This record gives sequence, structure tokens and C-alpha cells, in this order.
Amino acid sequence: RHIGDVERVLIDDETNVIAGLVIRRGVLFHEEVVLPMQYVTEVRDGAIIAHISDEALENLTPYTG
Repeated sequence: RHIGDVERVLIDDETNVIAGLVIRRGVLFHEEVVLPMQYVTEVRDGAIIAHISDEALENLTPYTG
């Protein structure tokens, strides 16, 4: 299922490793949240595959950058 659209990639300044993705969720009322890379399992055909529970998805940190 589609959980959102990637808006930006967050890079750790010290390690230069991708730390997370900012995803835009919602249809009428948009919200940007941070998806930590620990949930990303695959990138294929322009899609990012994430393994995340409904509860964890609902509790993602809002992006305030």
C-alpha cells in the first residue's frame, strides 16, 4: 500500500549516510513525517518499499525542518 510521497532525503552530517526520508502523507490534509531508514527494505522501479506496522506509521515524528 502507498503510505506517502518522498519529499526529501535526510543525510547524517557526520557519516554522510541517509538517516531517513521525509514523506508527505494524507490526501486532503497533508502532513510531513520522518521515515527512519530502519523501515526501508528495498528500492525498486522508483518505489521505496518499507516494512512498518500501522502503529509505528501513525507514530512517526513530524518533520519540522
